[in-house]
Amino acid sequence: MRSVFFVVGVMLGAGCTGAILEPADDRTETPRDPHLAPAGPVELGLRRLTRDELASTLRYALELDAPADVSPLPVDPLSPFDNDYTEQQPSTALVVGIDQLARDLTPVALPDAARLQQLGDCAALDTTCVDLFAARIGRRLLRRPLRDPEASALGTLARSEESPLEGARLVLRTLLQDVELHYRVEAAGGDAGEVLPLDDYALATRLALLVWGSGPDDALLDEAAAGALRTAAGRRAAALRMFEDPRAHAQVQRFHAFWIGYRDIDASSSVADMFRAETEALVERVVFEEHAPWLDLLVYPETHLTPELAAHYGIDGVESAGFYPAPEGRAGILGHGSFLANGGVRGDSSPTRRGLFVRSRWLCHDIELPDEDLEVDVDEPPSSNGCKPERYSVHAHGACAGCHALMDPIGFGLEAFDLAGRHRTMEAPGTDGEGVPYPECEIEAQGEVAPLGAFSGPEELGVLLHASPEVQLCAATQLFRFATGRRERAGDGGDLAAMRDAIVDGGSYLDVLLAYVTSERFTTRKVE
Repeated sequence: MRSVFFVVGVMLGAGCTGAILEPADDRTETPRDPHLAPAGPVELGLRRLTRDELASTLRYALELDAPADVSPLPVDPLSPFDNDYTEQQPSTALVVGIDQLARDLTPVALPDAARLQQLGDCAALDTTCVDLFAARIGRRLLRRPLRDPEASALGTLARSEESPLEGARLVLRTLLQDVELHYRVEAAGGDAGEVLPLDDYALATRLALLVWGSGPDDALLDEAAAGALRTAAGRRAAALRMFEDPRAHAQVQRFHAFWIGYRDIDASSSVADMFRAETEALVERVVFEEHAPWLDLLVYPETHLTPELAAHYGIDGVESAGFYPAPEGRAGILGHGSFLANGGVRGDSSPTRRGLFVRSRWLCHDIELPDEDLEVDVDEPPSSNGCKPERYSVHAHGACAGCHALMDPIGFGLEAFDLAGRHRTMEAPGTDGEGVPYPECEIEAQGEVAPLGAFSGPEELGVLLHASPEVQLCAATQLFRFATGRRERAGDGGDLAAMRDAIVDGGSYLDVLLAYVTSERFTTRKVE
């Protein structure tokens, strides 16, 4: 049976084989039209479960009351999602963390004999019960049935201990270190460049980790065993069932939190919690309650307020929590504090950073950042302590002018709202490099998204983005990146086109998701 030493070998080997693939070199600033891109098999490298995916998988596999504590594992890098396998690197810290996780979780999951009988679904506490436990829990953790040699090896391990409980604990600790728990091993074997079909259990794993952010449950594994996921109709039916599960709600919120930027809000904890709750309520309503067109998030006319959040925003008439008409200028998700809290520098909003955020998240434009030691928010020309537009006018000159022309005008259109999501008419006070106070300056809040048009405030920006074909494609692209754990490439055009077309047709988030999981490419993998 595999042990932690086998995990070490596979991890270090994966890092030496060149399996981590680089993004395409020919990616341009504006996303390519997917209809012009050639179709091809999906290219995926060896993907590791993220900490969130692992915590959720362990919770449901071991029937825990809460997600497992995976804090011993290294933090996942963000790009902005946490599952980009091109950023996942094997390390000693990862191997040590897996070993510590197994040691810590085993006594929590198996505290006594009664718990063993519960998880093994057995009446008598004996070696047969341990075998049943290994088969049942091993199937959940490895996301497939145990093979006969694996079951035999686990049985031998268990019988080396003095009691069935201690034997089961050794079995569990071994399974918790198995490489197939931590990595998604799909279509093993084959020559480089060969296209292989996924087996039934790999399909179940792909579907579960996408829809739930967790491993497949017993019902989905049963569907896999029956071959029900081999057809598009079977995958559609499974996805529809899964979408009603609380795990789907949590996964949808995770995706939007990464994409829209409210997972880690740079605000005080109490304010940040209120911001997140407002946005999560809107996502829940649009995606699950109304199954509304997905991009209606940008223009939705109501928002969820509590008396505390309304007071923070300066809104009157909110005496209880619920949905209310969005205040003037704040309709849509861009009017939420969860969005407006992004793009700050030195305690104030940065037109440059806010513009970059909109370009990268909603238009999928790649704007190459300068060297880390170059200050992108130099906002005061020599001998000037003028208003912010004057201070930022330095960006209109020199080698950086082209990129700033794409970013700064967007940010200036949002200046009427500070980083705390509150409306303002005057610029924030401050001083220049010599300590001279800036003058009191009235905010004009006039912005432009080239080439979409002019706007003033988050509501008008949301209207512009909502009508943009580029934004429709970008939304599909962001979900595709989240689903595949990498950036799009030339051969991904078919999937992107189907997902984009679902958005153009007024499709819901679920419609876009189904367009992907029912595609033929969802069932294959190109060997790397």
